[in-house]
Amino acid sequence: MPYIIGAAPASSLNLSGGDIKSGVVTTTTTDATALVSLDATAYRSAYYQIQISEGSTHNTTNVSTFHDGTNAYVTEYGTLKNGVGIATFDADVNAGQFRLIGYSASSGLTTFRIVYTAIDG
Repeated sequence: MPYIIGAAPASSLNLSGGDIKSGVVTTTTTDATALVSLDATAYRSAYYQIQISEGSTHNTTNVSTFHDGTNAYVTEYGTLKNGVGIATFDADVNAGQFRLIGYSASSGLTTFRIVYTAIDG
């Protein structure tokens, strides 16, 4: 079952071909932060709508990902921002998990609000 990493509870809608979930993750580091972790054997692709806030700066973006069991592929599109970009994204397959990775541009409190669709493999 997919889950949002962090203390915030996630809400979900389980469908026959995948799941729709949401959650909130906060960080105060510029290091890689696993934002979402999915079972790589259960899910082949995921689509993320992400709203990022750091202080009075806000961005929103869409990220599409899929994996081949070893490598993860990612593209970001439809990014809107006021001011500067406050995060970038990547994906990986690590210890059987298909993860969305976020990189905050500053060590200030950054909040990621995520709604995603994970599609069965």
